Formats: sequence, structure tokens, C-alpha cells
Amino acid sequence: MQRAFGTGAATNSVEDLKYTDCIPVIGANPTDAHPVTGAKLKQHAMSGKTTIVIDPRRTELARYATYHLPLRPGTNVALLNMMLYYIMTENLEDRTFIENRTEGYEAFREQILKLDLGEMEQVTGVDRNLARLAAIAYASAPNAMSFHGLGSRNIRRAPSP
Repeated sequence: MQRAFGTGAATNSVEDLKYTDCIPVIGANPTDAHPVTGAKLKQHAMSGKTTIVIDPRRTELARYATYHLPLRPGTNVALLNMMLYYIMTENLEDRTFIENRTEGYEAFREQILKLDLGEMEQVTGVDRNLARLAAIAYASAPNAMSFHGLGSRNIRRAPSP
């Protein structure tokens, strides 16, 4: 976000949560770092709407999530690629969007479909069946958005003397 828009701000408003059916929260602990947004996300999860927490930590929000994918730190891309694999093999891609707004998709798709899911499971520490269920839930949702954070790199350091 910083490079694309010059700020680390969100691309959606908290108001948009009312209109989403599924939200993955990736590498963020919003109930701790963003209490107002975190409370809204917690309400979203508690209302029965699909919430996917992708984080090594069992955060407060993870306790309420439909799916908690406790990946190893630094393996976010591998896990998202696993999810993409399932979205593609289940034919859940939005083909109209892809045809109208992307380039090079078929080559990208070929690379994703070559993934060794056993290896990805070992790398991420996330059971492939759990990744599959979360991917299908996300791709099948009529309206979805995502909430990204800095992950485990966002740690507090002691001030310099």
C-alpha cells in the first residue's frame, strides 16, 4: 500500500464490512493493533460470516474465525499459492474478470498447478485440506475483502539508549 498509494492506509472502509460475506485476515492482529476495526471484525466473525485468519499466532480474532490457518512465519506466499491452487482446480476463478483485466494468466495458472502440495504443506505447516476449505470458502463468497498486516515482522523493539 505504501508503494502503490503513498500510505499504509486501508483500501476499504470499516463500513464495507457490512457488505462482505468472507474476509481473510492475513498477518494482522486487528483486535490488538486496531481496536475499533478489530471489534468490527470480531463482530463479523461472531455473526457467522466467514472469517479466515492466516497467522502463526492464535490471536483473539483467530478464536472466533471460521478457519484459522496457523502457518509458519514467512510462508504467507506459499500458503496463498496453495489456496490459489484449490481455487483453480475447483474452477472458482472469476473468468470474466481475468479475461478483461489481466495479462499472462494462463502462464501463471500453469505455474500454480505445478505446485507440490505435499511440499507446500511441509513448508507452511498448514494442513492442505484446511487450506482447501478456506480457499473454497473465500472464492465462493458472493462478496469478499481482505485485511492485511505486517505479520510477525511487526514486533516491538526496546528503544535505543
